[in-house]
Amino acid sequence: MDTLDQILDFPSTVSDCLASTSAQTEEDQDTNTAHTIALDAEWHSKLTVSLKKAGCQVDISEALTVQYYHHESGRQFVYVQEEYFTYLEQYAFALGIELIPWSNLDDGTLEDLLIRLNLQNCRIRLLMFFSARDLRYAFGKKQAEYYYTNKQLVKMRGIKNRKGPLTIGEGNQISIHDLAGWAAKGLAQLTAAVGVEMADKHELDDYKCRMDEALVKHPETFLRYAMGDTTALVSIFEEYVKLVRKVQETLGIPEEDWFTEDTIAQTVGTLTSEVLYTHIRNQASNKQAFDFALKKLGILNSGAKNYRKTRENLNKLRREIKTSADLERKELQNDLKAIINSKSFLHTALGQAGVQYFAKQSDSSVFLALVQGGRCNNELSTKYRVTGVALDIDMNSCYGEALRSFTYPIGLPTVISQYDEEKPMTVREFLTRYESELVPNLWHIVVSGKLPFRQDLIFSKDVSAQKIRSLKDEDYERGDGVEQRTEVSHIPGDFLLCQTQIENGIITSDILNAINRVSADREKKSWLDLEVQAGAFYAKSDQIDTLDEWVDHALQDEGERTVIDNRHGNNKDDRTRKWVGLSMEDFTGLLVTERRRAKDNGEMAYQETLKLFINTTYGVIASPYFEVGNTILANNITARARLGAWMMNKSLHTVQSITDGGGYSPLSVAYLKPNAKQPGFNTFADISNWKDNRNYTRTVAPLAGLPDGTTWEQWIAEVKERYSTLQDAKEIDDYEKEELGKFLNATAKDHIDKFWERYGLSFPFDIEHKVQNTSTAMAYFKKGDYAFRTINYGDVFKSRGNKDFSTQKGPNAELKSHPTFKLLTNILDGTDDFPEEMEYNEQYFLSLTAWTIAQKSTNGYTHIVDQHPGDEIIETRTARFNNTHIPILKIKDYERRNSRKAENHGKPVEFFERARKYGISAVVRAMNADELSR
Repeated sequence: MDTLDQILDFPSTVSDCLASTSAQTEEDQDTNTAHTIALDAEWHSKLTVSLKKAGCQVDISEALTVQYYHHESGRQFVYVQEEYFTYLEQYAFALGIELIPWSNLDDGTLEDLLIRLNLQNCRIRLLMFFSARDLRYAFGKKQAEYYYTNKQLVKMRGIKNRKGPLTIGEGNQISIHDLAGWAAKGLAQLTAAVGVEMADKHELDDYKCRMDEALVKHPETFLRYAMGDTTALVSIFEEYVKLVRKVQETLGIPEEDWFTEDTIAQTVGTLTSEVLYTHIRNQASNKQAFDFALKKLGILNSGAKNYRKTRENLNKLRREIKTSADLERKELQNDLKAIINSKSFLHTALGQAGVQYFAKQSDSSVFLALVQGGRCNNELSTKYRVTGVALDIDMNSCYGEALRSFTYPIGLPTVISQYDEEKPMTVREFLTRYESELVPNLWHIVVSGKLPFRQDLIFSKDVSAQKIRSLKDEDYERGDGVEQRTEVSHIPGDFLLCQTQIENGIITSDILNAINRVSADREKKSWLDLEVQAGAFYAKSDQIDTLDEWVDHALQDEGERTVIDNRHGNNKDDRTRKWVGLSMEDFTGLLVTERRRAKDNGEMAYQETLKLFINTTYGVIASPYFEVGNTILANNITARARLGAWMMNKSLHTVQSITDGGGYSPLSVAYLKPNAKQPGFNTFADISNWKDNRNYTRTVAPLAGLPDGTTWEQWIAEVKERYSTLQDAKEIDDYEKEELGKFLNATAKDHIDKFWERYGLSFPFDIEHKVQNTSTAMAYFKKGDYAFRTINYGDVFKSRGNKDFSTQKGPNAELKSHPTFKLLTNILDGTDDFPEEMEYNEQYFLSLTAWTIAQKSTNGYTHIVDQHPGDEIIETRTARFNNTHIPILKIKDYERRNSRKAENHGKPVEFFERARKYGISAVVRAMNADELSR
């Protein structure tokens, strides 16, 4: 099973349950309690050659069983294709399972189940995990497709109810709760994370693609396996709710605000967002006053159903309420309650520093919607192999540790912008005017312009204002929910590093400090000449000490958004810019501390839940989907991470930077001699030319820290020998943490600190090596593909988005792996052979989004139009090796490279792999020369 990342929260208001199961007592028949039914299905995987697309196989899998577990009665049901009924009959009876033969599971089974349970007019929570196939066999294929077509079930980053619960049977209201929204890697991972044991989970691993054989040969095991997955969903659900409530208790959130089984959000992102908001709200002495203050400074949605009534109520309350005491006036209570609970607001005071707020602006402040992500860069593109000793280094808890030292601002920011026809101010002019008002980590500016020198610190975002403004909710990029995205605000466009041109780059307090300390004199002038597209900050003079003071000030504020004299363009917004900062140490820091305690005490499920909240908080702040999002804070967090990765690269000469780390060789790190002139950005931009062959003040040498007389080659041989003496997993774990890890971390951190000490720059993170990747060789290619030949764990590969089928079992072992894996293997082996075969297989499960598009398409998706969401598709594709990872000077250079076409008049066109017959070295030379030979 794969992971989905966003499912609709379970609704709090649906029809009361008027009837219950016959197995329940009168005391159990609580009409305010939802029935919980867990759903799962098993099928026999089968593919056939597509007749509509060459090199494509499509799914013709056959359903075997559908399993249900009704939590309130404890009854277990298995609907089985009737031809398999006799295999399971005797074992089902012994296991207490109600076995029901079914002629065609594609006709649906859920309605029959509800009849058997005697459920009428009930609200039902349908638990599932990921698979659209489960819904197909529950609702019936045609009915499920009807729900998809009519958008009653939709896919955002998961399937969810779009228009409220589905009515099934005798008035039953069905709300889907997909537990995949709580998981990063799959059901087994989620089960382990919450401390639930799953029986028989691996007994049928050898039959994954041929479950019909498992059913026939091992019927009892099959039944236990199938029902085990199903019943586990209920245990997972209940345990997860308990763990989240424990997190809320840790944060000091009042019990009445804790999640319940009916109210808990269905994704980690929504959970974290709501917990963060509740934590903020809990800091106010008068929560009603806080709620109204947020709405008073909010922006109404003129398209909302009750817009006019809400507008009248809001304007009335703005006039009538000036103090907290006014909130107690009896005659205002109905209007006040209506405003606080109103869904007619586009944004509250919190949301007006978020992605979607800025993305709709008509001036240049639209660029403030951008949130740049992590540094992902090939730092030494002329090479592709590290030999002798290779290490894998990370900045420890990069985003979590950064976030805990930041302040979350509440209030409206001051925004600097201009219209398209106006001349922007320069960075110099911005700092002259506003620097005295800038609070560290609570401001950012978006800059553009050309530079007369090379730099590789500030990234660009190649996107126009018009493109940002045209985005609809469904247009924002969807991430995979696991990897750190390079564009975390989900705005489509190319995120790239141009060395002599910056387009929509981000400068924050950390970046400005680095510019001031690293720049040569001429470089500093050019930085200051860059144009400021837009800026936002929380002014030092507007800061208020406490949240209660801010609430009081907001209630008294007379400012408003208005068009003076109703004249077009004569706009005014004089709402207060007063703000208050809440320390994230009291949120993220508290969770980090509690996680350490839980981990030390062996509370593994709880510490895993805390880890999810810690790791998700940054994503929530950067996301366009949550009202607590704040691009100013998010850009300061990511800028610090990018700066840390840049500092690590320049001092250790990491060969790749991948968000928070990269591989490097301790045999060759950067040094500055005491008499060296401090190099500026132009020198740092190319570590391949770091050596100063004139004065010999810039050198590369082995990383210091080994005992006298010991080389790194001797050290790794000793480490390999030490591994061979360790007896079990605990000894290995202790050695890696207490000896190997501590030594490498301290050694690398000491070097980084000493290197940057001369610049007055402090490296803002602790260091953590992935000691399991300690290697004798490393291969790397492009920005994020790499492999380590480790001394204890074999070869370890990472190629984002590509699959290696060579290690898989069953039919998948016959599929073609992406050639990148063979390329990396050859590099590790020291051969110069570039893979000849460029064809590979792309295996995926048909998403609801792709299926919906196919139904509307007239020509482009004929091979999947007759398939169903969740079906497996295998396509044969051809790999192309472009050179967008090679250093780029200007945007136009990138656009030229990125616009290369893989076909010309229907005929395939090779990129740099066309030089493969001459070897890997020839391909790399051509890439760096940016020359495509004929």
